[in-house]
Amino acid sequence: MYENKKSMPKAEELFNERIVIENGVIVLKIYRIEADKDRPCGYYYSLAYIPFWIEDKKLKQNYFRYDNAHGGAHKHRKGKRLPYNFQNPKRLLQDFLEELIDVLKEDGQPFEEVLELLEAIGEVEI
Repeated sequence: MYENKKSMPKAEELFNERIVIENGVIVLKIYRIEADKDRPCGYYYSLAYIPFWIEDKKLKQNYFRYDNAHGGAHKHRKGKRLPYNFQNPKRLLQDFLEELIDVLKEDGQPFEEVLELLEAIGEVEI
């Protein structure tokens, strides 16, 4: 659950899934929280793909991730921190999965299971 070091705000879990696919694990967490200076959008989120095929632990954790846990909305792509423009929870899931497909294609990894997840997200109400 979301925890702020200063205080524990009320958090409503909107989405919390851990999905094992052929070449990694996808973790999708989105919580509605009280907006604050660090998260003015009113959401805490952490979406990550952790690949089985990468040995380097630091790169494995930062291979592909979207979060707003430290320093506002951003993403990590192959170890590089980049900006992300958060719009809403559903768009967040779609952006993450669409970009994950591109990243997997770039690295010659299977992506069909992620494509199926992206199609299923269209049916999810958030």
